[in-house]
Amino acid sequence: MAGAWTSGTRGPRRAAALLCAATLFAAAPCGALTLEEALAEAALANPTLRAAREQARASHERLALARSEWLPTIDLNATWFRNRAEFANSLFDSSGERRSAGLTWTQNLYRGGASTAALRLAEADV
Repeated sequence: MAGAWTSGTRGPRRAAALLCAATLFAAAPCGALTLEEALAEAALANPTLRAAREQARASHERLALARSEWLPTIDLNATWFRNRAEFANSLFDSSGERRSAGLTWTQNLYRGGASTAALRLAEADV
């Protein structure tokens, strides 16, 4: 008894058709996107929306910068100096070590309204 796969030209054609169908179904995505997922992907890929997001991010950064004008600044510095030069029969010995450290706290009390104006401008931009 000859099977359908081995008799005549019908078997190879059927095998080729099944192979093509399997290839098409394998290349198709397994699941469809939901509407929310499709909109999210479209929003991420849209250059106009991407530019608008970047502008919004930049305006929030300008607002943070304007608010920082009201904050104090702190500077810390330290120095250390060592000199080993010694002169024989000298009244002044130039050897020794010198150390110093400093901390500076600066708080602007009034800048002619510049901090307030910058903050209002940044808040209006957001």
